[in-house]
Amino acid sequence: MPIADRDEILFVGSVSLAAQPWLADHTIHGTTLFPGTGLLELALHAALHTGTNTVDELTLHTPSPSHPPTPTTSNSPSHPPTPPATAPSPSTPAPPHHPDHPWTHHATGTIPPPQNHQPTPNPDPAPTPWPPPHTHPIDLTHHYNTLTTHGLDYGPTFQNLTAAWHDDTTLYATLTLPDTLPDTHRYTIHPALLDAALHTLTLTTPTHTANPNPTTPNLPFTFTTTQTHTTATPTAHATITPTTPTTATIHLTDPTGTPLTTIHTLTTRPATKNHIDTASSGTANALFRMEWRGLPAAPVPVAVAGQRWTVLGLPPAGLGVETTTASGLDAVEDVPDVLLLRLAGSSDADVARSVHTATRDVLALVQEWLAQERFQDGRLVVATSGAVAVGATDDVTDLPHAAVWGLLRSAQTEHPDRLVLVDVDGAASSWAALPDVLASGEPQAAVRAGAVLVPRLARAGAPSAAASAGAARFGEGTVLVTGATGALGAQFVRHLVTAHGVRRLLLVSRRGPHAPGAAELTAELTAAGAHVDVAACDTADRAALDAALAAVPDHRPVTAVVHIAGVLDDATFEALTPDQLDTVLRPKADAAWHLHQATAHLDLKAFVLFSSVQGQVGGAGQANYAAGNAFLDALATHRHAHALPATSLAWGPWADTGMAAQLTTTNQTRLTNTGMTPLPPHQGLTLFDTALTLDTASLTPVIYDASVLRARGAELPHLLRGLVRGPAQRARAAAAAQPEQSLAQRLVGLSATERAKAVLDVVRTQVAAALDYESADGVAADKGFKDLGLDSLTAVELRNRLGKATGLRLPATLVFNFPTPAELAGRLVAELFPDEAEQETGLEVAAAAVDEEPEGVDPDLIDAMDVEDLIRMAREGADS
Repeated sequence: MPIADRDEILFVGSVSLAAQPWLADHTIHGTTLFPGTGLLELALHAALHTGTNTVDELTLHTPSPSHPPTPTTSNSPSHPPTPPATAPSPSTPAPPHHPDHPWTHHATGTIPPPQNHQPTPNPDPAPTPWPPPHTHPIDLTHHYNTLTTHGLDYGPTFQNLTAAWHDDTTLYATLTLPDTLPDTHRYTIHPALLDAALHTLTLTTPTHTANPNPTTPNLPFTFTTTQTHTTATPTAHATITPTTPTTATIHLTDPTGTPLTTIHTLTTRPATKNHIDTASSGTANALFRMEWRGLPAAPVPVAVAGQRWTVLGLPPAGLGVETTTASGLDAVEDVPDVLLLRLAGSSDADVARSVHTATRDVLALVQEWLAQERFQDGRLVVATSGAVAVGATDDVTDLPHAAVWGLLRSAQTEHPDRLVLVDVDGAASSWAALPDVLASGEPQAAVRAGAVLVPRLARAGAPSAAASAGAARFGEGTVLVTGATGALGAQFVRHLVTAHGVRRLLLVSRRGPHAPGAAELTAELTAAGAHVDVAACDTADRAALDAALAAVPDHRPVTAVVHIAGVLDDATFEALTPDQLDTVLRPKADAAWHLHQATAHLDLKAFVLFSSVQGQVGGAGQANYAAGNAFLDALATHRHAHALPATSLAWGPWADTGMAAQLTTTNQTRLTNTGMTPLPPHQGLTLFDTALTLDTASLTPVIYDASVLRARGAELPHLLRGLVRGPAQRARAAAAAQPEQSLAQRLVGLSATERAKAVLDVVRTQVAAALDYESADGVAADKGFKDLGLDSLTAVELRNRLGKATGLRLPATLVFNFPTPAELAGRLVAELFPDEAEQETGLEVAAAAVDEEPEGVDPDLIDAMDVEDLIRMAREGADS
């Protein structure tokens, strides 16, 4: 179908084993896959419909499993005019766009524009003897049996290589489709026929080994310059010339010599079982890693020229802007536009203690900065050195300040556009780039040798060919697990025993065998064949941990660690106490550091840390939890840089289990609005297995609903912007190019009463959005925010929403100082129009709202107003 107002054509099709049962015969490593030649056939079909017989290039990204019960909907847009069309080919289990089934990107291709390309005329038949003279036959008696042992389990409809020959440089083959295959004439080139030509690539010629490692078979990766000449027939002759171990040229003709299809270059790559399993399990779009990229080509500019800078502490050399210095906030006299806090690295050898000290100190300073209204129009830049790693082999040399990054990510979420985090390598050119960081509008950045890098979540990719799984991943000794008796931990220890063959477990927790469910879990694991010891041990206490490890028998030493334990003690950033910091950091960060130190002398096979995505995205109301989890991610990176096993998993929320199960309905709604979808337990376990096969220190298993991310448009957090293409990017560009009129500008010309009512409408609308009301009609102007359902975290969200809606910088105590929508609207009117003599008070706004209630409103709503409020309104002269 053509797309309205755009030079694009959209091709949509449905594939299922019910409609195309022959696809079940294409099985790779135990998984039924839609063949790459099938994707090429779709691309050729699209090309013919747009006036060309050529696909310039088709690159395959993610294998497409063929699931029997559910048809898969695939789409491929094609752009007929110039420049050449770029056509992604994604798919989703039907029905499309269901949030539990995000689109998967399988291939990208280009076709030439028809006005610049005329279909190649069909060449005249060139009859040649078949097989060509001077060739040598190849015995295919055991060919398909051999392929099966190597993971290519082709059924009858794909066993179409019926004869083969070779000379010094080239392979020749006869390909024949079975008579039972229906509708073969409808295809440009039948996928099962072309696929048979690729089966020759497991054969050899005297000068080329088509596949250097036949035990890891190659599958198509890129088709370059594919041309179709005539409708396919059920029988074809193939001429295949390998040019390198992973590339070949393929020509297909019919038995008379008439050309059918030509592939100028086919490039293949190894198809490991892990790669196929990743695609089959659906983990390709649910496993991410942190990637540091150069600044976007067109960042949203922020005015920085002429800004006044103040540095707390020693000014860095090479900053390049005029600064004043201050020893602390109280010493700051002229309020600056930018306050630079440069954090010095810790000299404390006790890393666990240093994490508490660093986070406490920064928490106190930032809380004080937020509380002082004189700083509300400025920005705080917190600079560290060595707190983040920007490359795959880089080390995190300042682990305590990595926890500070997590802490302040939450502060950024609660106070957008107020704080900037930057990690600087110390070079003068890097300090000189700080104004560029501020100008970019990016909330977080790392500067290396003057180059500014920003964090983005990116898909983790396929497992390496050398990756191993199963019991070998955890060794043959004892696996130490913290937090095993919790709801989430119990699922994973069962999985270690049943899926990974772990036979000896040491489960540690503060209550040990007296923890709820410990006895039942032990009995269950024992029945499954595991030896289980349960120890009462506070892993945040190094001496207690050493004692627990000393009790492990020498013949079954600890060979793996899985750290799952953690607690919550949530509070908004301003309300967070040092004690709450300690409460959350002890079982999370302290325990992880002690496990790292206490097992350093052991030959560990795995060291797995259960972190949280909140440490990366900065969960609102969870600054202490974010700090602890950011430390875990950094510790894994630190171990990885020192050639020690480490995998930190920054989990997204789980469905009906783990800490996400403790969320209130309001908090669950807030989480959903961020785009996160709870992980089904079976998928979480699969993601765990997949992550262990990747050579990456820190990974993020989380499901993001792309439609929700896209709908957030310009408000999408910078970290997630690499996950969205198209509309969201255009929305951000449009917002930067055409800034909307401010609320004050839109209200100019209205009467005082009209202005007051308009602002009240804004307040009620934003309250409804924060509380997930169906409409603003349920938000009474005179009702207290607490009675409406606002908690401290929702109050922060409302403040941020109103800040964006009004363009005002609003204090954190806003809804507490003005506890009803009417009073808050009155305050906003005064802020928006500070120079006008006549200003609506909150009571007058309330009076106007009551007086202007639409017909049909329940009169009891008005009668129920507090008598004292009515009296006050009358005394103020309001028309009540």
